[in-house]
Amino acid sequence: MMRVTNHSEGFPNGYTADSQGRFCTCPRSNLISTQRGQSKWRPRPSSEPVSNLALRTTMVDWQDPHTLLLQAASLQKMTCIFSGIYFYDFVLTLRYDWEIVNKLYARPVISVGNSLYILCRYLAFSYCICSCLLISSYRVINCQALLKLVTFSGVIGLACTSSLLFVRAGVIWKWNRWVVGCLVPFLGVMYALGLKSVVLISSRYDPSIGQCTLDDVVQDRAVSVATLITDWTLLAFILVGLQRSWQNARGFPLWYTLWNQGLIYFALAIAMEVPLVVFLMLNLNEVMNTFFVIPSVVMLVAGATRFHRALTRHVSRTVTVYNGVPLPATRLREPDSMELRDVEPTPTYGIRVTQVVERI
Repeated sequence: MMRVTNHSEGFPNGYTADSQGRFCTCPRSNLISTQRGQSKWRPRPSSEPVSNLALRTTMVDWQDPHTLLLQAASLQKMTCIFSGIYFYDFVLTLRYDWEIVNKLYARPVISVGNSLYILCRYLAFSYCICSCLLISSYRVINCQALLKLVTFSGVIGLACTSSLLFVRAGVIWKWNRWVVGCLVPFLGVMYALGLKSVVLISSRYDPSIGQCTLDDVVQDRAVSVATLITDWTLLAFILVGLQRSWQNARGFPLWYTLWNQGLIYFALAIAMEVPLVVFLMLNLNEVMNTFFVIPSVVMLVAGATRFHRALTRHVSRTVTVYNGVPLPATRLREPDSMELRDVEPTPTYGIRVTQVVERI
């Protein structure tokens, strides 16, 4: 037999206690008692659907000032962390830049691959510096010019990393005109959309928050989608080309280097570019639109330039001939490409062999 137990004496209106006398914030009308004397809460009927109540209690108000303030603080920390990572990597590899200028590892800096490498590094360096200034509270900064510089260095820096992939794909496919003709439009669209974003984006100083506004960062949505599609297409051509065009070179370290770098960069592109595109498509608020931009720029540029350095400096320690006799690899004076070229060294042990020299 059910009986209602009243434990509400001494408690404010609308509140009650359970069977042990503990304070409970549940409305008094929603408590019932079972035969064991334990109170049980039963939700009060409401005219509002349960689904709407759940959404109202779980959904985040992305335009709430308090939410924006917390997200802006997280964006500042994110910018400082990834800028610090890139500055550290930049300083550690300055020696390689000097070697390029002095032609120790490449032809003069006008060569396409090394020019793209230098552009990637220094555009990303400029992007990190300007991003740190953009999130600061200095009133003297011209927000319009600074945001345009941030956008230019970011989108063109990413376009240069894709161009490095294009050079690699072209070499692997031996500059096949059909492959080049298929890939060039992707890069052209990417550069065009990047310049369009630079022209359309704008910013102003908001004294209420003491920072530059980021309302127009959503303009990067088109170029972000183009970057994602272009990188995936280039990496697909690289991996397929290694499987088809370089089948006979699978036993050499250079092939494994190119293959592993392609897979790693593919995973990096997914991890960095997919969240960026998703949040730009959702367009929750200006802070979340910017949140994944700097990780994408820093990690993709750092990855592409590191792979370029590793590939340029890559030389096989030994080359195994048909009878198992190891020969030292021949290093060219100006290793500026990524081709496998056949040369005929002096026969060793009376056997005529073909040595594969890796020109990077």
